[in-house]
Amino acid sequence: MKNKLAKIFIIITSIISATAIWKCYKNEKNEVTSVGADRFEIGFQIFNKWLKLKNQGKSLKPYFEDNDLKTVAIYGVGGLGERLFEDLKSLDINVIYAIDRVAGMKHIEGLHIVGIEDELKDVDAIIVTPVQDFYAIEKVLEEKTDSEIISLEDIVNYCI
Repeated sequence: MKNKLAKIFIIITSIISATAIWKCYKNEKNEVTSVGADRFEIGFQIFNKWLKLKNQGKSLKPYFEDNDLKTVAIYGVGGLGERLFEDLKSLDINVIYAIDRVAGMKHIEGLHIVGIEDELKDVDAIIVTPVQDFYAIEKVLEEKTDSEIISLEDIVNYCI
């Protein structure tokens, strides 16, 4: 009888242990996915507001005019950064350069891309497109430049 109870105990504790390990693995995996999903969700929300703005016949230009911003740089040349460059070109806003952590791997026709470790030319403002990391990026940029540092999200929200 004792032998049978010992086997049942071992089986039950093995199942409980396996379940606990699986839950920890699953939670860790979901957490990583949700962080990535949050990044995409934030980007989607900005795109959505920006498209809504454009569909209403409005643009980002009022922000630049109201704040007397003539020359800018773009931090981050992923999807949002590329669209921002195209939009600002169409609005006759002078984009001097872009900054990206993998500058050597990026190419956008008509846009000079530098790395964060490079010297940053003076511009009126640097627009940060990976807004989920704005404060960390702002801290790094503040050590390298006196340019105003602005979140793309703030620009879009201002113009809505």
